[in-house]
Amino acid sequence: RRREGDPAVLVASSAKAQRELGWTPEHQDLLGIIESAWKYGRGFLESRGTFAS
Repeated sequence: RRREGDPAVLVASSAKAQRELGWTPEHQDLLGIIESAWKYGRGFLESRGTFAS
């Protein structure tokens, strides 16, 4: 459910960063982004001994 003022659709492109900065994204899709964030967060919590399986 959208909140008041939220746009109906969001679209993002890395084309400008690629063109102007020579930057390319590490992940090409949402699943890759989520997997990377999960692995990072899990590793951080495991390193602190606070991750519960």
